[in-house]
Amino acid sequence: MAVKTEEPRLPAEYQQVEWISNEHFMHAGSAYIALLTEQKATYQTELGVRIMALAQTGSLANRGMIASRPASTGNTNAFMITPFSSTGKYGFGFFGQWYQCIDSDNDWHDYVIANDGLKIDGTIYATPNVSSGDTTKTIVFFAENSGSSMTTARGQKLAYAYIKQNGVLVGQYYPCYRKSDNEIGLYNTVDNTFLSVIGDRSKLTKGPDVN
Repeated sequence: MAVKTEEPRLPAEYQQVEWISNEHFMHAGSAYIALLTEQKATYQTELGVRIMALAQTGSLANRGMIASRPASTGNTNAFMITPFSSTGKYGFGFFGQWYQCIDSDNDWHDYVIANDGLKIDGTIYATPNVSSGDTTKTIVFFAENSGSSMTTARGQKLAYAYIKQNGVLVGQYYPCYRKSDNEIGLYNTVDNTFLSVIGDRSKLTKGPDVN
């Protein structure tokens, strides 16, 4: 299935692309990419992403695709879109509960992680309705924010993302590159900021331009 792209809406100095990816280093041990949204997840956070998870085995097979949790084994405050390699499923970790939802594949899906509905492609798989929770760690793309460090995420392609806090849109993120130096990142059209790569910039690749 071809990726569904959003309409171009970036400033002239940035070029929107169909996707950005960490595909070619997804088996690397110590390398990671973290695109920080500067937003910490609470039980009132809603995160939506359009991603393609890439087939993976070995040490990264269970790593989160979009992930924030207070420690590598800290499930109580996990806020994650994640694979479950033992069952071949994709799903969520949400403040102490794990939800295995769809069969794994190499295709595009729209994920929404929110207290009033964990959704994939518009279908609600669970409604956690928890009354409290705070990850204390910033939400990241292309890495798992575990405790005091970032760890390499499962391979993925990212086409779009948004974040709402208490029902208010605080981030709408489009994959792109800066024309002046070809730096790959995400552009937030809510506050008009460019989020560049933290880590080895050479590890991220981009898809075709969106015109």
